[in-house]
Amino acid sequence: MQKQQIMQATADRIRHLRKQKDISQEELALRAGINTVYFGQIERGQKCPTVDTLYKIAVGLEIPLPDLLRFNTQTADSEDVDINAYMEQLIKRIPPNKASQVIRILEAVIDLL
Repeated sequence: MQKQQIMQATADRIRHLRKQKDISQEELALRAGINTVYFGQIERGQKCPTVDTLYKIAVGLEIPLPDLLRFNTQTADSEDVDINAYMEQLIKRIPPNKASQVIRILEAVIDLL
């Protein structure tokens, strides 16, 4: 797994846990003592948090740090993967300014099937 993939998987995990607990980004940043803009960048996979920052986020979520770092590293080739969940993770990684381009590519691929 490459650094960017780890950052995105961590970001997805933080977002999932935050939404599961029905906490806003701002509230979790406040609980963790992290700047809200920086926290948003972490949750979008744009910044690589330190272990100290990850610990603060775990405290803000009221979970142990190892639970924060439990994320799915399966790929679409794995037999056990939930394809819908995997596709959702991939979609979240598409930059908003590239979404229409990705949609056109997907439509072209589907037309080839």
